[in-house]
Amino acid sequence: PLRKRLYAAVGVPGDLDVDLRSAQLGDGDRVLICTQGVHDHVDDATLDRLVAAHDCQGAADAIVREAVQRGLEEDATAVVFEVGSDRTAAVADEIDAVLKTNRLFRDLTGPERAVVAPYLDERILAPAAVLFREGDPGDGFFVVAHGTLRVTRSGTPLTDVGPGGSLGELCLARDVPRSATTYAATPTLVFGLTRARFQEIMVRRPAVAAKVLLAALDGVGDRLREVSERLSLVEKLAIGALPTGELPLRDAIVKAARGER
Repeated sequence: PLRKRLYAAVGVPGDLDVDLRSAQLGDGDRVLICTQGVHDHVDDATLDRLVAAHDCQGAADAIVREAVQRGLEEDATAVVFEVGSDRTAAVADEIDAVLKTNRLFRDLTGPERAVVAPYLDERILAPAAVLFREGDPGDGFFVVAHGTLRVTRSGTPLTDVGPGGSLGELCLARDVPRSATTYAATPTLVFGLTRARFQEIMVRRPAVAAKVLLAALDGVGDRLREVSERLSLVEKLAIGALPTGELPLRDAIVKAARGER
């Protein structure tokens, strides 16, 4: 009986408790926003038909006329808009598949990955194309969709990063210079998330951002443990506590530093 009473309004209380609901939309989908009187007088089937039969402005006009013809005497307002995307469904599916395999996003639900996807930038790299150089400002994180990135420091190859792999997690939290140079070893597609865009996710979807940050923290812990183990091997080789086998000492140390021993 009190459904028309206004319980919350912008500017009245200090804080506004907003009702939120998520829906996954695709290119070409249409959304109708209307007053309650319109929805009460015009059934869903008719609304579907009118939205599909006209362009957006024509659909809104037709819905209001239909509501008035059915006896609506109060305010009748309808807004129809169409979703546009610069990404095809195939690209959207590829982004989702990549996020599923990456450790930062694999704990997210499908709708949560859909929240993150629009914030990603796409980069296509030809072989030998540099993604970033050692010492460059670290302003974001990258995940490999397909292809291979090669990571080097001072010209020395460190590791290769393939599909689902990522680098630059710390850059989401703080501004740190790149510690290595990374380039495409093969034709490579990467998706990037800048720190500024990630901060937008933190504001708009804090629960999603928290999951990503916790996963990043876990990943950093794994990498620190791995680096510690490599340094321990290097130290033991350097002081002669481990045999180098048939390799010269320098080569054995390089292999240990790369995690190949």
